[in-house]
This record gives sequence, structure tokens and C-alpha cells, in this order.
Amino acid sequence: MKKTIFSIILITCILILFPQNGYAQPAFPSKSFVSDSTTNIAKISLHKTLFSGLKFSTQNNEPKNVFGFTGLSFTPEFSNIISTNPTALKEAEKSIPYNAIGLGGSIALVIFAMNDLLNTLNEADQVSSGNLPEGSSGSSLVPILISGGVMVVSSILANSHISKAVKIFNSTDKNTLPVEPAETEPFPVEKGQTYSGFKISLFGGVVFPQGDFGSTSGEEAGFANTGFCIATEAQQTLSSNLIWPSTLLVAFNSFDESSLQKQIEDYGGSISTGNYYTTWIMTGIGYETSINPATKIYFEGQIGLLLSSFPDITFSYETISITQTTKMATAFAYGFGGGIAFNKFNIGMRYYTAKPEYEQSASYGGDVYKAKVSLPASILQLMVGIYL
Repeated sequence: MKKTIFSIILITCILILFPQNGYAQPAFPSKSFVSDSTTNIAKISLHKTLFSGLKFSTQNNEPKNVFGFTGLSFTPEFSNIISTNPTALKEAEKSIPYNAIGLGGSIALVIFAMNDLLNTLNEADQVSSGNLPEGSSGSSLVPILISGGVMVVSSILANSHISKAVKIFNSTDKNTLPVEPAETEPFPVEKGQTYSGFKISLFGGVVFPQGDFGSTSGEEAGFANTGFCIATEAQQTLSSNLIWPSTLLVAFNSFDESSLQKQIEDYGGSISTGNYYTTWIMTGIGYETSINPATKIYFEGQIGLLLSSFPDITFSYETISITQTTKMATAFAYGFGGGIAFNKFNIGMRYYTAKPEYEQSASYGGDVYKAKVSLPASILQLMVGIYL
């Protein structure tokens, strides 16, 4: 428990000192700017603070962000100015890969922290029930420290390239402030398109259990029926074709009671069950290409974390009733998918798979029986979504 609390404090400190929007470093005094109204020479000043991302300003303007929301692109304001100096722009672009590495570190940080918290909650639940855990699942402190270190180092390296780019820009006497453009999307779009650099989709769809998850025979049979899902997906455009999708999906599958009932007919009695609830937290990389100005097709691969709730199963025979309960399990997950996006609509397919280890228990005659079992969870989703 103490390790988990320390992990949460550590994560909070890292996220405050190195926020996603610009990956800010601890503050240091920024250079004051003196403008020359006769020549309109452009000079850039950087501002780094504890609680916000890396910012810049020109003349007496208010500081604005250097990076976009994810740190994988520049804001239109910064890009509009730095691009007037090709050498400075080339140096600034070197920061993007480091921000991408840092973003991966922050995602890993959250996944390890969630896994650590869930394990701690499970152990606390066992203790409150009077059952001592058979063995500690271990703390994710070391992976959290590594992920945090990757995030911090990549932030410093990314900011160093921006600093160098600003020095190059300011050392040139021929830089002039560009005309303030009309508000535009971070990435150009063709007429009829609704795409931008960052977008969010809401999905709903049908979930088909795959492999053993939907099987009714074998040691790893899951007895899952076809169900439904809801999801939200955030997508950041990295380049003209590369995308970075992050998905939160919750799937609901009922348990095939009738098939299990048939298998115990010789013993008599009846079976009643709950439902499967699986939550998939996924992120990855994708590729998209245009068919026409308003339509794109895309493909993506993702990794992440599965939180799986296995249904309780109750066996009843005359006056006897035995219930098997199962604790929520977590597991590493991966998957792939694709789809077609047109105007504000997104039709897609996703395949996710993982193999969580469940802790199951049942009581009979005053005795408690426990077992750990690993069962696959694989689903194919057909979804229809809309861009917000």
C-alpha cells in the first residue's frame, strides 16, 4: 500500500513538473524582448513554468504554447513564425520525436499506475474479507520510475532543440513578423473534409467473441455470447498519413447459460450467471489515406491494458446453492483494426485480445475453495461512430 501511495505521489509530481502540453521544464527567467517598431524585426522569447507547457512570445504579446495538445505538432502561431526561418524550423522539428517518446512514457506511466492501484485494491479487499493474500503481486514502482525518467529526459531534450531553434531565429536580423493569419486548422484540409489535427469520435457497435472466449467446450472455454460496446477514440494526426489513435472501449457480453446447463444435465440442478464486462484502454499508431476530399480509409495497431470482469456463476440443486465469484483481472492487451471515415462519420472494425489471470473462489459446507485460472478474452467489434 505504501509503495502504491508513493507511486501516485511520484506520478503527480512528474505530471505537474512535465505536463503533456509542451512538456515544460522547471521555470527559469526568460529574456526580455525589445521590439523595433521601425523595422518590425521579430524576436522570440521562451517561457518555461512549473504548471504549464513551454510557451513563447514576440514583442509585447501574451505568451502562447509552442506545442499542440499532445506535443507532437507545433501550434499554428509558433509554426507561422518559426517557419519564416528554414534553418530554425529544421532545428525545432527535431523536438517532435522526443515529445513522441515522452508521450509514450506518460502513457506507460498511467498504465503501470492503474495496474498497481488495481492490485492494491484487490489485496485490500482480500484483507477486509479476512483472507490474507497468498502472495504479493508486486509493486510497479520500478516501471513507473523508468517511465517517468523517459518522460523527463525526453522533455529536456525536446526543449533543448526548441531553445537552439530560437537562438538561430533571433541571431538572424532579417526575420520579420508574418501577417497574423485567419484562424485555421493545425493541418490543411480540402473542401468537404471535416478532419483536423486532433479529433474525438464516439462509437457504438456489436461485439463478437472470438476463439476460446466464445467457445462452449475445452479447458479455456469462455461461453461468451455476442454483445455490444461503447467507445471513445482520440486521434492525433502526426503527418499527412500517420495517426496516433487512443481508445477507451467498454464491451458487454452475456454468458451462454443454456450451453453450460446442457453440460450438467446428468447431474441435475440449474445454472444462473452474470455478464462479462471488459474495458480496453488502448493506444498505438495508424496509417490513413484519402479516397476523395471527404473520405479516408485507415488502419491501426494498438497495445494497452484490459480490465476484465468475469461473471459470477451460481449452481443450485434442491436446497444447495454454490456461487463461484471471480475478482476483476488485468492483462496486457493488443489489437488492430481499420475503417472508413467520411464527413463526420466513422465506420470501423477493431480486434482486441488478451489473456487475464482470474482469481476464483467458491464456498461449500463451510470450506472455501480458491483457484487461479488464465482465460483468453478476444473480441471483434463492428462500430459506427461520429466525430465530435
